[in-house]
Amino acid sequence: MLDRLVEAFCEVDDFCQAFQPQWETHQLDGSYKSRGPKPGLADSEILTLLLVLHSSGFKYLKNFYNRPMGEVLRRYFPGMPCYERFVTLQKRVFVPLMCFMLSRTGRKTGIYYIDSTALPVCHNRRIGRHKTFAGLAARGKTSMGWFFGFKLHLVFNHLNEIVAVKLTPGNVHDGAPVEQLTQNLTGKLFGDKGYLGKQRAAALLKRGLVLLTKVRKNMKALPVTLTDKLLLNARNMAETIIGHIKAFSSLNFPKHRAPINAFLHLLAALTAYQLNPIKPAASFSPLAASIKTRYRGYHRGHAPRSPQPYLGVETQRHWSDLAIGRTTPALFGLYSLVTRLAHGLLQADASIVRTAAWYAKPRPTFADAIAVVRRELWSSRYFAMSGSCTETIKIPRSVLEHLTDTACYAA
Repeated sequence: MLDRLVEAFCEVDDFCQAFQPQWETHQLDGSYKSRGPKPGLADSEILTLLLVLHSSGFKYLKNFYNRPMGEVLRRYFPGMPCYERFVTLQKRVFVPLMCFMLSRTGRKTGIYYIDSTALPVCHNRRIGRHKTFAGLAARGKTSMGWFFGFKLHLVFNHLNEIVAVKLTPGNVHDGAPVEQLTQNLTGKLFGDKGYLGKQRAAALLKRGLVLLTKVRKNMKALPVTLTDKLLLNARNMAETIIGHIKAFSSLNFPKHRAPINAFLHLLAALTAYQLNPIKPAASFSPLAASIKTRYRGYHRGHAPRSPQPYLGVETQRHWSDLAIGRTTPALFGLYSLVTRLAHGLLQADASIVRTAAWYAKPRPTFADAIAVVRRELWSSRYFAMSGSCTETIKIPRSVLEHLTDTACYAA
């Protein structure tokens, strides 16, 4: 954010100049006058400092404000007060910041992802004596365990922009605020298993929004198209965005001594991401055609490129950036090796690909490529060893071929 500080300040200042006159017309008239010295900073300058904080990677406002970063910012904002005074002044921009965030919401594209994340306010051992968020926070449970705090519900479009946001106590189910979050959206909504529900899906479908989620092990999966399946696998990108916001912002609710300060910094973190979201690597407009072309079939020299924005290859849950950078090339290198091996085997004998009378394949799929390579590696000429049991059981060759074919496709 520091490299585009002037650009961010201009955007915030233009908004404040248009918003504040309208906001003042709706305020109650009174003779109350604020005491003490003048702030020294305009509202647009306070907003800009908060946005820079939540895009800088600093975890604490005090370290950001008093360390060398604060000295650099004083060259741009000569009227910066001391840290204690700034903590008092930041409350005055709560309403402008909320309206500015709403003005920067993402576009309605028809493809959306929904997810939630826990925002604990204290350690579980200190729940009994916690007072700052008493009456607001609640106990909740996620896949990571129990916590005491809030849940942040977010809806993203396929361009990785935030479309809707809602903050609830920690004991609210993930699926409870879905209808309110998506009341003006139409198209397709992808989520995890926490959003399962026939009544919820039926209510959304009446409004023109199709809810697609993965099912549990004891449930029967409904038939979906290949495009929808790939889009559903891309749901992990929502977790990546949430991890990105938490990694680069100062969302430390336990450090705040007033709820309004915590909610103010939450708005600043979301707004800072909206000003500089994670850019998708490729355009999404030709999605259906490009996905079928890249992953439905294969041929030599054809390698999938830039799948991270929508195929869910990377995720920051339990993964570091270094681990993602090492694993992703290795996976695609393995896929390329399998493709090249299968290409040579199929040139020698194309009849080993599984076919059906009702499904004509113009070229082998990647599942066929994996099966062909497995059949070649699992053949007896590579792994033939003398068994410890001297008894032999003869089975028909057709049965052996059928078992081998089944194992190659099912492994």
